[in-house]
Amino acid sequence: MKKHTTFLILGLLLMSLAGCNKSAASPDTTPEPTVSSSLEDGIDTPQEALPTPTPEGYYVAFNLDSGFYEKNQTISLSCNAEGALIYYTLDGSTPDKTSTLYEKEFTVSRKLYTQNVLAAQTGISAGSNYVPDYAVDKCTVIRAIAYLPDGTTTPVAHASYFIGLDREKYGDVPVVSLITDFENLYDYDTGIYVLGKTHKEWLAEDPSRAYMDGWQQVGNYSNRGREWERPISVELITADGTAGFKQNMGVRIMGGASRNQTQKSLKLYAREEYEAKNLKYPLIPDNYDKSGELISKYKTFVLRVGGNDADSARVRDPFLQALVKDARFETQQSTPCVVFLNGEYWGMYTINEDYTDNHFENNYGIDNKNIVLIKRGELEEGEEDDLSLFRDMYRFITQNDMSDPELYNAACELVDMGSFIDYFAFELYIHNEDSIFENNNWRLWRVRNSDGATAWSDGKWRFAAYDNDFSTGIYSGSDNASYDNISPVIAPSGAKERENNIEHYVPLELFRSLLNNEAFRNELILALCDMRNIYFEPKQATQLLNEMTEPYLKLMPETFHRFGPDWIANQQDISLYYESKVNDLRNYIAKRYTAMPNLIKNAFGLGPMKKLNLGVNDTSMGTIELNGRTVDLSFAFSGMYFGETTITLTAVPADGYKFVRWEVTNGELADTASQTVQFTMEAGKTINAVFEKK
Repeated sequence: MKKHTTFLILGLLLMSLAGCNKSAASPDTTPEPTVSSSLEDGIDTPQEALPTPTPEGYYVAFNLDSGFYEKNQTISLSCNAEGALIYYTLDGSTPDKTSTLYEKEFTVSRKLYTQNVLAAQTGISAGSNYVPDYAVDKCTVIRAIAYLPDGTTTPVAHASYFIGLDREKYGDVPVVSLITDFENLYDYDTGIYVLGKTHKEWLAEDPSRAYMDGWQQVGNYSNRGREWERPISVELITADGTAGFKQNMGVRIMGGASRNQTQKSLKLYAREEYEAKNLKYPLIPDNYDKSGELISKYKTFVLRVGGNDADSARVRDPFLQALVKDARFETQQSTPCVVFLNGEYWGMYTINEDYTDNHFENNYGIDNKNIVLIKRGELEEGEEDDLSLFRDMYRFITQNDMSDPELYNAACELVDMGSFIDYFAFELYIHNEDSIFENNNWRLWRVRNSDGATAWSDGKWRFAAYDNDFSTGIYSGSDNASYDNISPVIAPSGAKERENNIEHYVPLELFRSLLNNEAFRNELILALCDMRNIYFEPKQATQLLNEMTEPYLKLMPETFHRFGPDWIANQQDISLYYESKVNDLRNYIAKRYTAMPNLIKNAFGLGPMKKLNLGVNDTSMGTIELNGRTVDLSFAFSGMYFGETTITLTAVPADGYKFVRWEVTNGELADTASQTVQFTMEAGKTINAVFEKK
């Protein structure tokens, strides 16, 4: 309270000196702009920005696009309504008639060594009061509004100017500037970024809670729902320094235990009440829908810190989801970025897709009103009665004998069994210790009405992966890569455990019930082998990891310096620390690949594995699908499979070419001329697909 009072007095003093009545809760340590009537020496020539008119047709325009500029810039504001008065702020607060009246152009300059405001705040984490001991990088943020003669106003316009900051410092990633009122984040009663009143009241109920771990404690940032959404101005500046998009949106704190971190994940909402009901911009490069079109419309998206991985490699979940993006369950696409908040450097984030009904509409071409989404057993998207769709499916599978082929076939009409099998195999392979097997971090989706509009409009349940950070040896390096996490999961539940799990719809019982079916069991074994041989092959996985971590290697040391924790920020060379965490992940992938055959063999009581080598006569002519999965034959493919499973190969010719035959070494195929063949691995095989021009 003393610190808050100090800021209150400082804010009032600054407002008095500046001759304006700004909010005392949002102290402005930025000097008023230098007013000039013409361009001064050393100032770049402004280029005309292209504003987008509001539906009413009136708006405030800036003469200069947001972006990075080497020298000071002269800023002028205008409104296309005659007689309008423009007011603006430089501290992130929403402008009104108490703000600075715009009378003539002014200069924005580099904010070198200016005092931290947001970065100086404490009380934002129950586990840390870390604040940076230096002046963080800053840009100038401007928000402006015009009052029209009839008393109405334009929407709030905004811009961000990075003067004298080296764009290359932030790597080849976009920069996202967020601008909002100080109170929206840090107000004791209503701020969404702080411990605040919620924490005090929570402790008052039981003072012993103060001794709980920080991630277990609650604060204002723990609150959820529309009541804890705040308005925010958002803009993205592309990697080449040009303006990407600007939009007024809503913001909430995102995550579970990670809400307690000093750098918090944020969820952004597009709504008409702010500006527009969607963000129409290709936010994530190479994010294509099921028809192959680049997705350029988002209702929501997440600026994600990394959950359990926030103080480690940070790239873990994006990397793992990128590896299996072609598997039969839904994955989230992402791209790294740097964030500034109210003009202050806010570190590295990833821009993530967000699972909502709009996500499935945009990705699958399905009417979002026909989407049902279940998160950890609760209805997340859909109508009130839709929860019964999940519970009916759950009860049918868990309370019937899935070893009966007829009952299993009926279950296959309720769920996409390929999605289930791939998802279970993925979570087992990466040894996710906070996953569906622990009844956490799982989602199922389906259409409510099976209208046949798309291939996915069949009413079957499918899995959607997210938050895979607590995996791949995050807290043990690569030491537990050979740990058998499969045997405990496939072991049947005791009678009381099963009864309790079914009563509470714990998905582990879905998995164990389906395992009673021989076909499901064999397909799961095959999927585990495919996870190893196709998706987690070390050379390919390491190449992708190296590509994805390139911007992280550049940006994470400064992010740790800005947000801590102390034990990382105080290290002599933060870069070495970060590189060691990436190496731990890299080593885990290699060691898990080596250990997995024996883990599968011992868990399921299988015989020895045999080697399968695949190739084509020319990779430009075609490729091979292995068990329905496309194999990257730019690498020499060599996988291990058990004799108890059936392998399916399909030759896929490129345009202008045709399949000719299979060439087999060590063994035979029933029909070498058939484009699709099946066989068991009674012995090792080398099989090549031969293509030729049509």
